[in-house]
Amino acid sequence: MSSELGAAPPSSSGDAVAHPIVVVLCTTRQAVLQTAAMYSSLAGEGVRLVAAYRLTDGGDEDDYRCVISRKNCCDVVVATPACLMLLVREGHVVLDRVHVLAADTASDFLAADCAQGDHSALQHTEDIMHALKENSVPHQFSLWCAEIEPSIEALVRKYMSPLTLTVMVTREEHTSENVRQILYPLPRCDDRIKPSCSCTISVSS
Repeated sequence: MSSELGAAPPSSSGDAVAHPIVVVLCTTRQAVLQTAAMYSSLAGEGVRLVAAYRLTDGGDEDDYRCVISRKNCCDVVVATPACLMLLVREGHVVLDRVHVLAADTASDFLAADCAQGDHSALQHTEDIMHALKENSVPHQFSLWCAEIEPSIEALVRKYMSPLTLTVMVTREEHTSENVRQILYPLPRCDDRIKPSCSCTISVSS
């Protein structure tokens, strides 16, 4: 793991360097696009959001770098772990101001075919969490999982201790009394959590 991720060197190309406040990690290109679209619909035009993922079809992989420059940096980055690490190492993104890190379907990182070099998606995620832990800014981690795997539990113990909250979403809704709920209308009924689904949300701050 690198403790220098939060203080990467400025972009050598002279492009804008992003210091996002919120980072959302997703497993696949499709998940990145869907999540970015949802965040954009909730946040409005005032929030500068960049969706970043590795292209495998021969497309222009510099596109998300151009978006960062066009928007004069960004407030929210939605990305695959490998792509975010690439942007950090190239100096396009610095993690020194991140207050919120959310990992969507973190359990899927174990099976994700998005390894770059000798690093897996889960290893990239751990590097990112380590970098944020080293920063002096207050931060909150949240991991959304369909199943709790041992490696996910290890991340929770290592980087999210003491754990503030664990929420189990099942057929019935259970909400702790000390959890403040902020509800947003969903564009479609299909976007809600299905009654037959279950997930575990781990939050630490």
